[in-house]
Amino acid sequence: GNSRIVSYNGGAQTNTFSASGLVGSDTVTSVTGLASGTNYSATPYADSLSAASGTGLSNYTINYVNGSLTINQASLMVTGGNTSVTYTGAAQTNGIASVTGQQGSDSFTLSGYASGTYAGTYTDSLSVSGSALANYDVTYNNGSLVIGKANLTITGANNTVSYTGSAQTNGAATLSGQQGNDSFAVTGYANGFHAGSYTDHLVVTGDGLDNYSIQTINGVLTITPASLLITANDFTKSYDGIAFKGGNGISVQGLLGSDTLNDLGGVLTYTGSSQGAFKADSYSIIPSGLASTNYQIIWKEGLLQINPVAIDTIKQIDAVFLNLGASIAWVMSPVQFSVRPVTTSENFRAKESERNSSENSSGSGSVGSFMGYGLGSIQLIDLSAFYATD
Repeated sequence: GNSRIVSYNGGAQTNTFSASGLVGSDTVTSVTGLASGTNYSATPYADSLSAASGTGLSNYTINYVNGSLTINQASLMVTGGNTSVTYTGAAQTNGIASVTGQQGSDSFTLSGYASGTYAGTYTDSLSVSGSALANYDVTYNNGSLVIGKANLTITGANNTVSYTGSAQTNGAATLSGQQGNDSFAVTGYANGFHAGSYTDHLVVTGDGLDNYSIQTINGVLTITPASLLITANDFTKSYDGIAFKGGNGISVQGLLGSDTLNDLGGVLTYTGSSQGAFKADSYSIIPSGLASTNYQIIWKEGLLQINPVAIDTIKQIDAVFLNLGASIAWVMSPVQFSVRPVTTSENFRAKESERNSSENSSGSGSVGSFMGYGLGSIQLIDLSAFYATD
């Protein structure tokens, strides 16, 4: 028999033979006992030769030399795939591999695929199993599973609030892209007290952040000035011949927190028709000059009311011209007069019993007004009689 070496092919394989010493056309067509086998064996399958058959063999003394059949392992290649995925918060497995070189109807099961949960690279540790595996020389080319980072976006809110006199904080940032049961806390919200714009410096914290590529979009807290109403206080006076200036203070509505009037900047000033006014009438007092970044100041004017003087007390006059309508009744030198109210239809006369000077006279006429030095705005509401006391 021959010494035949073959590779496993999934089927039965048999040794071969050869014959030597034959003469002419004599032949050996078959022989029994040739080694035969299917599976790989570490030791060769041995012949047990006998019973050669053919033509002319009766003329020979046959000597059998046994050979062997060696079945080597077939090559089996297991190649893992290289898979890239994104972090999901759950375990992920490679799961891709190919097997080449299997013979006949042999089938195999693969295990040892790379598996991982967190961002990173995981390598297969492949293993093949099956009933015919002993017939194979297995070569492994492990693949890998690459879990890439997921995108996590922090988006700050843009909030607009009004000044309150106390610190205010932005809020309501949103997170998008978190996976599985991952949860995170956000800090770094903008904080402000005075009117103005404040930008977040957002920071996210929590377990598993290494699994994310983080994008931060900061929000803005805008504190707008509050409304502050400043009203000039009204002022009422009787005519005194003195020009008015300044004001009568202000009333403030809308100060917040612990703010006081002293927290406003600038200098309070007054304008309007009241400034320099002295005649009996109504005038505007317009405040201005104060300022604050925390307040939008609304100015409201006040009223100056200068009332005419009603002569109802003893009055010292240097010189008086008494206008009695169409005629001048008399002119008097410095005297004092006592006046009591009467109706416009009444006449008046100087009481003769009170006259003690040749400069006093009497007369009658309609009610009028004193016109003279220093008395341009003194209106006689009612006039009855003059009593000369000087």
